[in-house]
Amino acid sequence: MDILVNVVNQRLKVSTNQKTFVAGTQEFIRFVFELSDDWSSLTTFAQFQQNGHSYNVYLDSNNSVYLPTEIVSGDCTLALQGNRSRIIAKSAPLVFSVEKDPVISDASG
Repeated sequence: MDILVNVVNQRLKVSTNQKTFVAGTQEFIRFVFELSDDWSSLTTFAQFQQNGHSYNVYLDSNNSVYLPTEIVSGDCTLALQGNRSRIIAKSAPLVFSVEKDPVISDASG
């Protein structure tokens, strides 16, 4: 499932209106970033923060990252940082919600 995120200047905007996800997914929720020219030449990572923990994931060749499996139910923030030489660019955070995993892992039958 791709979540399209437009990056303009220091602002992230979800273009798919999807800001609620379900915990327990793995390599399913992918954030795809549409980078403005300001960001395109930078080496960029996404930082997910939740409950005092941070998880950095570098954007791949498609400018995308998967939601880390460490993210559990509750609110979470996502921000970008890009670097090149002495340049450091940072975005404002995007806040989204993660719902509790509804599937019982030890259910029978």
